[in-house]
Amino acid sequence: MNDDAALEALEAFNDSDVGRRYPSAVKTFQDAWDRFTPFLAFPPELRRVIYTTNAIESLNYQLRKVTKSRGHFPNDAAAVKLLWLAICDIEDKRAREREKERGRPASQRNESPRV
Repeated sequence: MNDDAALEALEAFNDSDVGRRYPSAVKTFQDAWDRFTPFLAFPPELRRVIYTTNAIESLNYQLRKVTKSRGHFPNDAAAVKLLWLAICDIEDKRAREREKERGRPASQRNESPRV
């Protein structure tokens, strides 16, 4: 999508029922338009990395999800162990996703064992 197509999409959204219901959303984009449009110069794959949830926020969300389901821990070591195992699992999933995005078949992917 280029600048012109993005502006057309914003105008279409502004004219829609949702745009009329949430004019502050349109105003937010209009006020930040000069700061937003340079991102359209990047290829879509890179744009996705830039505008998707920050990796740190994503990790924090996933760790909160893991600890929330437990309720409480018998000691600090148990909490640290659970978080460490969760981070290992999250990183394994992310590594598999990166391999898929690179287009490598499963037979050629380098599966690293956990320590």
